[in-house]
Amino acid sequence: MKYKSLKKSDLYYQAWTAYKWKHIINNITFVAVFALCATILSSSIPENYKIFLILFFMLGFLIRTNIVYYWRCPRCGKPFHMKWIVLGSTTECSHCHLKRWAPNDKEAPNQAL
Repeated sequence: MKYKSLKKSDLYYQAWTAYKWKHIINNITFVAVFALCATILSSSIPENYKIFLILFFMLGFLIRTNIVYYWRCPRCGKPFHMKWIVLGSTTECSHCHLKRWAPNDKEAPNQAL
């Protein structure tokens, strides 16, 4: 299932729309941080400031990434991508196994552990 196949009347439509935009913003942030770091490295800013600025932008990106990884599953309310220390992109909730982009519970039967 893909995001495009969701309808506004679907139970989880708003939650998946929020997830989609958080993911898009995170990808844009990654590209922006990479570009800013490259610009800073090639600039005439003193080395001490370069390190500080790069660390500042990297910290901002890590915070932004955590917003996506800690996004709550629309069914169980637990972090969709994380279970204990395991971190990564997944196609289903790590807790209740709701498939990504599932419009409702009928198309994604509850297999909670």
